[in-house]
Order: sequence, then C-alpha cells, then structure tokens
Amino acid sequence: MERQSILAVNLLLGGFEPLTTTTAPQWVLTDNSDQIQFPPTTPGGWPKKRPLVIWHGLGDNYNSSGINKVKEIYGQMHPNMYILSIGLDESPIFDERRSIMGNPSNDIEYVCEMLTKNGELDNGFDAMGFSQGGLFLRALVQRCPGISVHNLVTFGSPHMGVLDLPLCSDPGDWICKRRNEYIKRNIWNDAIQRTVVPAQYFRDPNDMSKYLEKSHLLADLNNERTINTTYVTKLQALNALVLISFESDTTLVPKYSSKFYDISPETGKLINYKTSVPFVNLGLSKLDKEDRIHFYSLPGEHMEIPEPFFVVIGYEFFGGYPD
Repeated sequence: MERQSILAVNLLLGGFEPLTTTTAPQWVLTDNSDQIQFPPTTPGGWPKKRPLVIWHGLGDNYNSSGINKVKEIYGQMHPNMYILSIGLDESPIFDERRSIMGNPSNDIEYVCEMLTKNGELDNGFDAMGFSQGGLFLRALVQRCPGISVHNLVTFGSPHMGVLDLPLCSDPGDWICKRRNEYIKRNIWNDAIQRTVVPAQYFRDPNDMSKYLEKSHLLADLNNERTINTTYVTKLQALNALVLISFESDTTLVPKYSSKFYDISPETGKLINYKTSVPFVNLGLSKLDKEDRIHFYSLPGEHMEIPEPFFVVIGYEFFGGYPD
C-alpha cells in the first residue's frame, strides 16, 4: 500500500479535529475505533522499508504485550520492515528493573554501541519512544555518532523534565509512597542522581541553580549549561520530530513537558515552546520554521493510545525507503 497523506488516513479512520489554539498546532483523535483493516500483502514481494527502532517507557520492558502489539501493527502495515525493540537485558524482568534503577547515560552509550553494530540499521532508521523512552531516543540522536535517525516520534516524553515522580500504581502502597517521598527530598543527592532513573530528568523551574549544578542527564541533553553544537547539528538533521501529548495526563507532571513547554517561576504560567531555553539552545527553532516539528494531542491519560492512531503515525512517518 502506498504511503498515504495524513488527510487520506483521517478520512479512513473517521477524521481528526484540529484544536483551537494560539500555541502549538495540534490534532486530537475523535474516533477511537479499534477496527483496523490492512490490505492483503505478499511479504516476499515487498521492497525493504526503513527500519523502526522502539524504546519502551518506565516500568515496561522490550517484550511486553503492549510493545509486541505495536510491532504487530507496523509489521502488518509495512511488511519486510525491520523492527527492533530496545532492551537493556535479555530478561524482560531485568530490562524492566533497569528502566527504573540505573544510569541512563551508561545505558544510552550501551545502546549506541548496540545499534551502531547492527547492520540492519546502516542506512538509517525511524525511532519511536514511549514516555522516558522518547527522551532516551532523543539522547541517542544527540550523543550517538554512529547512527542516523530519519523521523523521531515521542509519546508523552519528559523533554522538559518532571516536577514529580511517577505515581505509585497502587494508591495504598505506603512503601512506594515513602520511597518516593525520600527520593524527592534527596533528589539532588549524587547517589540518587546516579541510580534512580526518573531523578535524572527531574527539573524544577523554581530551583534551577540546583538543577544546573546537580542534574546528571537532562541539563546536559537540553543544552542548559553550555551549548553543545553537536547536539544542535544532530537534531537539525532529523527529517521530522513528532511530539505527542496526552490531554488528561497525570503521570507526566507537567504534561506539557512533552511539547517543550516550560513554566515561569515568576508567574507559574506556561512558557511557549518557541521561547523555552532548551528548545532554542537545541536549535529546534530551525525545525519549527521548516515545518519539521509535528504536534499531536490525544484526549486520554498517559499512554492511552488508540490503535488507529498508530496507523496514522505509521503511514505518515514510518515505512519509507532507506536512503
């Protein structure tokens, strides 16, 4: 099936409706139907497509049912497309643990080496990241010299950091709550910064001096200490950066972190992505001016993604041919 424009796919799925906004252009899905129809295929006769690399989020693993469902959808849409789900350990259990406890900078270096050695990715690939996985894929784009990413798609990712740690899955889990309270009180402790993954993208606009001094990951990635021109060059080489947010998100705090919005410490109001310091310092204004940044907004909670939306993203941004 030929790559379709997003308008054609919108008609197929029942339509999208543009949000009235004076900030970033957005689209919100209005049809949550899970009835996805794919055309008949003959995999052996399909030419190779550009590969897709996926990185899961916090508390998930590379072989979970959700990740495998996404791989299944894109495998049906784009036969003969190589799809890789990033895992930090062959054991899904240990991969999940490493999404919570560990040092992302070391993990990003490890994944960089793994992807660089993967011959399937020699001609470049598209990348899709869920929550913190999207942030880590952006880190790969910026830090990994041996890869070439064409389109980068992120779902609810903490590009501007988080003001709170992820909620405990069980509201009655007092051990989890006490642990979170301890971590947040000691968020700038070097041991916490080196071992607790979400702590390394914690960012409080009201305490920027501590953040700039102590942050082990995000302050560097966002060019907030000094401007790393390599980061700028690598991001500006993207064909498209797709930033997807969730309107009812209570997991990512603040939810607009996914769109590079900042918060003014003086007024508490949102600072538009166009003027946020990381957005400017990373050179993303160039992508914005050239219409290479795409904003989407889904109406649900964090990671509530209707399957048809994967189809829309898949036709618009995945399945191209290798360069």
